[in-house]
Amino acid sequence: MKKNNKGKEILKLLQENYEIETGQDLSAALIDMFKGTLQEMMNAEFDSSMGILIMIKQLKKLIIEMALLKRI
Repeated sequence: MKKNNKGKEILKLLQENYEIETGQDLSAALIDMFKGTLQEMMNAEFDSSMGILIMIKQLKKLIIEMALLKRI
């Protein structure tokens, strides 16, 4: 298996840009780097869940309307 140095390169870039000295510094740097992406993912998940809830509500309304039409 070929050794991959990408992790070391990423850590070096983090150290250069965030002055990392402790594990807590590294954690804060990673959060800062990915907070926008994480927020986008959370928003997409929320939108997806809301879309399903809206669809269920619309289906319930349609079923009620169909039941009412059968009575006429």
